[in-house]
Amino acid sequence: QAYNCLIHFYKRNAMTDLIPTPADCLYAACYCEENVYKLIEKLSKEHPECLASTWAVFISNSGRCVPLWSQKAGRDEDGLVVWDYHVILLHRTDSQTLVYDLDTRLPFPAQFSLYCESTFGSEEQIQPNFHRMFRVVPGTEYLSSLSTDRRHMRKEQEWLQTPPSWPCIRGMEQEEHNLDKFISMDDEAGLGTVLNLKTFIEKFS
Repeated sequence: QAYNCLIHFYKRNAMTDLIPTPADCLYAACYCEENVYKLIEKLSKEHPECLASTWAVFISNSGRCVPLWSQKAGRDEDGLVVWDYHVILLHRTDSQTLVYDLDTRLPFPAQFSLYCESTFGSEEQIQPNFHRMFRVVPGTEYLSSLSTDRRHMRKEQEWLQTPPSWPCIRGMEQEEHNLDKFISMDDEAGLGTVLNLKTFIEKFS
């Protein structure tokens, strides 16, 4: 299974690439949780043998204030943006972990070590209230669990950002909106595993 997955990943033509180029991905600015959902959804249909080695990763903290560098939305040369949360896709092969982030200035995909160094830096250089935490959710669970009606992007019936062109995601039929459970870094609530930067890097290096 891992061998077949690796073959799929490294063939460089449109029919067998694991994930298309950014230009060919579904994307809506400021809806990173949905962008990643759509990437995993595409993967589940076209390369289901690789889904077991794929994770959605929410990056946030208790104050919902996390600095990330090398972001396209950054106004300065270093690409610094302080997000309330961000979501990326990880895919692990036999030899490496790759990061798929449609909002980064780095390559797509980026090597895990390069992404971490360029995007997170060191916690020693920033105040504790800005330390990043990571909720790591297996791809299959993410597809069957995320539901969002995009209420977090509306204020007084107006959109804060233009919504995606696709319908609202309803992975969990019993809930219309459970995004906060994924953003929360309470280890006893929500799906997946919550890690700090050190343990996150150790797990996927």
